[in-house]
Amino acid sequence: MFKLVVLVLAAHFAGASLVKVRVHDDADIAKAADEEVQGLDDLSNKGLWQEAWKQTLVKHDATDALMNDQLKSALYPEAQLHFQNLIDARHRLKQKMQAERTAGAGAAGCSKRSTETGQR
Repeated sequence: MFKLVVLVLAAHFAGASLVKVRVHDDADIAKAADEEVQGLDDLSNKGLWQEAWKQTLVKHDATDALMNDQLKSALYPEAQLHFQNLIDARHRLKQKMQAERTAGAGAAGCSKRSTETGQR
């Protein structure tokens, strides 16, 4: 009986160490979307939707040519989620660019004022 318990425990812990499950949290998803958005040429809603749909098809090894209504309805929610992540990433990119512009304009203004006061 003792050997059976030890064997079960050993199998359990050995199996647990061999299986590695990657858990994605919100930060991982946001980072991946940020990187993806930076590499895209078309950041319009249409462009982001096309990218989300394309990536969903690639992930599931499907093609538009073989798409039927049942498969579309199965993949659509995942594509919508990816699309929303891309929209959020686009928003973060715009905020970052705006902050950089504001910081750059502020630094240029300080530089200009110090030059003007030095001339007086």
